[in-house]
Amino acid sequence: MAKFKKKPAEEEPVVLLVLSCPERHARLAAILRALGVDLLRVRQCWEARALLQTRPPLLAVVTDVTLEDGNWCDVLRAVVDYDPQAGLILVAPSSADEMLWSEAIWQGVHDILVEPFTEAEAQQVVESVLRVAGAQQHRLVGDSRRDQAAVEIWS
Repeated sequence: MAKFKKKPAEEEPVVLLVLSCPERHARLAAILRALGVDLLRVRQCWEARALLQTRPPLLAVVTDVTLEDGNWCDVLRAVVDYDPQAGLILVAPSSADEMLWSEAIWQGVHDILVEPFTEAEAQQVVESVLRVAGAQQHRLVGDSRRDQAAVEIWS
């Protein structure tokens, strides 16, 4: 199990949980804390949107298929609008069919965690998405530094 190193306080890697079921919320929070990941936790789409508008970049967002005030598509739209580099993990019921899976992947969900899932499965999915999201954020920082250096050279 990989531990993710914390960045300085202003750049802490954070995962947002948008889960309606309190038990699932608690279980995934415990798994993520064991990985050394800082968490933000909400239960509704409007709360997720508000956090995404005001927070520094997140590494990932974990959401249920259905929420009290919307669904995973609403959360995905908020991620695309406010934090497009964050990886999105969809927590799907075992009754979910291939149509949902293919639609989710086609729309930009990074991975799907199907219930009931083991702790090891959850860790593997989360670690994979965090590695990709972390690499994308690192690449963006590198690109902006390279762009700044090019501006300084040509100035």
